[in-house]
Amino acid sequence: MEKPFSPDLSTDNQDLQEILAENNRLLQEVKAGNEKILSYLRWSRIWSLLRLLIIVIPIILGILYLRPYFQNAFSAYHDLLGIPSGSSSNSSNSTLDLLEELKKYQR
Repeated sequence: MEKPFSPDLSTDNQDLQEILAENNRLLQEVKAGNEKILSYLRWSRIWSLLRLLIIVIPIILGILYLRPYFQNAFSAYHDLLGIPSGSSSNSSNSTLDLLEELKKYQR
């Protein structure tokens, strides 16, 4: 009868310790790489938000502060073209008047 295989426990234990140490070192490297990637992604999001704000805020401020100048400029063009310019209530009244005239023509 054959003897069962009995490995040398001291060398196997030593090999396992070396493998675990190598594995631990590699995991630390992966963890450091992941931290760098997360930091890069965080800063990327911050910069993209800042770029968006740099573009959007001046547009909004321009619309708010330059509206009277645009209205003056467009009123001058409306006068040249013969389009009546007025407040929004006048334009809605004129629209209603136009609709009533169209109804008269349809009859």
